Amino acid sequence: MVDKNGLELGTAAGGHPGKRVLCKNITAADTATLRDTFGYKTDPIDGSTLIFTDLDSAIGVLRSGLGDEILLSSGYTETVSAAGDIDFDVAGSKLIGLGVGDARPKITFDTVDTADMDFGADNLLVENIIFVNDVDGLNEPLDIEASVDNVTFRNCEFRDDTAAKQTDAWFVTAATNTNLQILDCRHVGSDTAGATAFVTFVGGSKHVVKGLKSNGDFSAANIRILTTLTSDILIEDCTLENANAVDVNIEGNSLSSTGWIRNCSCRIATDGQTTWINNVGGITIYESFGADNSGEAGQRIGTANTGSIEDDVSEILTDTGTTLPATLATIDGIVDDILVDTGTTLPATLAALPQCVAKVDGAVLTGNDDLFVITGGPVRARIVGVVTTIIGGASNMDLQIVTTTPAATVNLNAAPVAINDDAAGTSYYNVGATSVFTPVTAGAVILDPVTVDETYFILPIGTVHARGSAAQTGVIAWYMTFEPLSPLSVVTAAA
Repeated sequence: MVDKNGLELGTAAGGHPGKRVLCKNITAADTATLRDTFGYKTDPIDGSTLIFTDLDSAIGVLRSGLGDEILLSSGYTETVSAAGDIDFDVAGSKLIGLGVGDARPKITFDTVDTADMDFGADNLLVENIIFVNDVDGLNEPLDIEASVDNVTFRNCEFRDDTAAKQTDAWFVTAATNTNLQILDCRHVGSDTAGATAFVTFVGGSKHVVKGLKSNGDFSAANIRILTTLTSDILIEDCTLENANAVDVNIEGNSLSSTGWIRNCSCRIATDGQTTWINNVGGITIYESFGADNSGEAGQRIGTANTGSIEDDVSEILTDTGTTLPATLATIDGIVDDILVDTGTTLPATLAALPQCVAKVDGAVLTGNDDLFVITGGPVRARIVGVVTTIIGGASNMDLQIVTTTPAATVNLNAAPVAINDDAAGTSYYNVGATSVFTPVTAGAVILDPVTVDETYFILPIGTVHARGSAAQTGVIAWYMTFEPLSPLSVVTAAA
């Protein structure tokens, strides 16, 4: 159904045509002409489109629960200068702005910091409108009254982007509100301190903030959950930036609030901080990332489950130096976590992957220096040593394994070999069918896979050690590369 100007009418429950009211900035002298042109009537009942010059008058002709809507024309402006200047209080109504970009309708709050627009009925929709703050310390200019439910703001913009005029919080809910929805909205703040939060939830339930882009300098957070338990809240697909050193984008109250934070991108002011989402109680965080002011790549937000592979992922993501995290270098941590997560059977594809473990503080003793402990099952391995601190005198060395079953000590080399005074950088490896322990003082080694290949070992459960003939100063870093031959095979560096 359309009115006499070709504008499509809404349809409310029960098939009643929704009334459409157009607000346009016009002069009183134009009123008589517009009545004839646009079907202006003082008490319409037939769904005609009306024109008013101010929003409050337009609200006055709406009918409760019939889906009536007010269209604010492109370029329309209105000013709110006192508390309750506008009261949008007709249930089931819509307030929709026409136009795109900066030509969208603008409602400006000025004069006093208590200036506000009240929302005093259930089931209201506000869409495609720019709200502007023109007074410093403006507090809750969009006032959702107590016990009002199901108010939605969609594709709106909120501006307090000057240093001298900032909003304490655009929204502050009551514990009796449910289902405030802020969808695909933009908040443009300032990098100068003055704001507390963009939205503050004080209890209530089923609130939704989705697709919000918010930047500013907030002493609490972009989104704040304050003092009272809030249930079933959803914060999703938001991009949040806080220039305040409080370094929080979403702040909870440590109570048992419930809900979900999903797919949010957060940025805070201080390098090295990780407090993007803080004190959220029972609210679950999914796939959200945070960065600090250095502009580094985002880090996943939240605490991983105990024993989860997320622990290893987090370590990899936060490694900013030149040393690869030990859990990645050895993959032992990842294997252990998967065993915890999935039970006793490691996937065959992962079990077959080559792995590496390091014992970097090997010593030269009179007797045995334990290097690697094998548990869970056998491995196929190679072992290499590199002198990191010069050997301080004469000693001979070879490798052995003390096996658990059968209980035995097995030589892994043909015979002990002299390592007298070997310099830092000397390499030790094992070659040939008899596994000759071979020092190479040049460090780098060319392996000959045709005539004298590097030796592989099949090593059962047990402990590999380096046996010395005389104690000397010096340090040897030992490395075992291995393939598990059982889903339960694990190798760790000896203490």
